[in-house]
Amino acid sequence: MDYLHNEENLMYTNNAMREMVDPTYFPGPKWISLKAISICTMELYQETFASLALKYLPPPEKQAEDEFAKRAFGDYVISMLKCADSKPAAIEHLSAIAKSGCYKLTKGLRTRTAHSISSMWTQLGREPTEREVFDYGVTNFDGFQRYFLP
Repeated sequence: MDYLHNEENLMYTNNAMREMVDPTYFPGPKWISLKAISICTMELYQETFASLALKYLPPPEKQAEDEFAKRAFGDYVISMLKCADSKPAAIEHLSAIAKSGCYKLTKGLRTRTAHSISSMWTQLGREPTEREVFDYGVTNFDGFQRYFLP
């Protein structure tokens, strides 16, 4: 999977995923059920992409910023959030019939997205020492997570 070691390739993949969320190749607002299917497909692709990308993180003892594609991972999280907040997934704003249809197509999408982001965040961190657990009460922190905090 050398493809995942290149940040530019990860960016192309993120751009393709983002295009699936906000399609310009068909009228998404009018064809909401087709957009819902596209969103579900893209969300499954994102879950697969995340599990593959996380396998190729540098080992914790070698966590150097130059070996980590932080921009690509940041764009990936943005794509996931856009997916979870898309019109077919955010059904509270839809009419009753559209809401029912979209829910049947996208049910659990927000929960799966939240689980994927939480899992990725955990894997980007490192295991704390016993002292850090005692002092701060955390079970996972630092590692590559620090590149995403202001």
